[in-house]
Amino acid sequence: IVFIRLGIAGTSKSRKKRILSVVLVKIPLQNHKFPYILHKIPYFTFRGRLISFLDRASKGGRLCLGVAVSVFLSTFENKVDRKGRVSVPSSFRNVLSQQKSTGIILYPSFKHPCLEGSGDERIQEIASSIDAIDVFSDEAENLQTILADAKQMSVDSDGRVILPPEFISHAGIAEVASFVGLGKSFQIWSPETFAKHREKNRLRARQQGATLRIVPSSSERT
Repeated sequence: IVFIRLGIAGTSKSRKKRILSVVLVKIPLQNHKFPYILHKIPYFTFRGRLISFLDRASKGGRLCLGVAVSVFLSTFENKVDRKGRVSVPSSFRNVLSQQKSTGIILYPSFKHPCLEGSGDERIQEIASSIDAIDVFSDEAENLQTILADAKQMSVDSDGRVILPPEFISHAGIAEVASFVGLGKSFQIWSPETFAKHREKNRLRARQQGATLRIVPSSSERT
């Protein structure tokens, strides 16, 4: 369900913009048809025009509802310069902006030769989860290395971050870095190493099969 607010130019001499009230839209993404329900629209003059527009746009597949995707998706390869500067994919920066993150958090993965990355929200979840474990247990100490090794990286005006030399060495990154979206987090790999890792995962999935129980997001549950 998507809520849309449209600014409509007023007809008064002041030409102040009026806000058309909430439009409720249900989106079955598989066929890109958009049945809709209009709710509490005060400016009835525009109601018929709005319905006509939504109908034409949805049939033509050109309707852009501005649905914000707040997870890290897809894989991108960006060049790394001699100073270790690399551009963070724009879609990743958009996610960080939606999360109101002050930058990105990076730390070396203790499972793979790559870097683990996230925004402030995810690292807070990790810290809270570690706190829930017995503080004196080996498991807690092992996981606390995530927080000890993590660095908060600021994104400059050109959308770049500077990878520390020890991070570059850990991931075996040379001239190009692969940013791999994992939903609430992401990873940074050497492209060659990630290609082998991805192929191994795909082969294992084909051999063992994979099932996933879809859990409703927090917004859907509320």
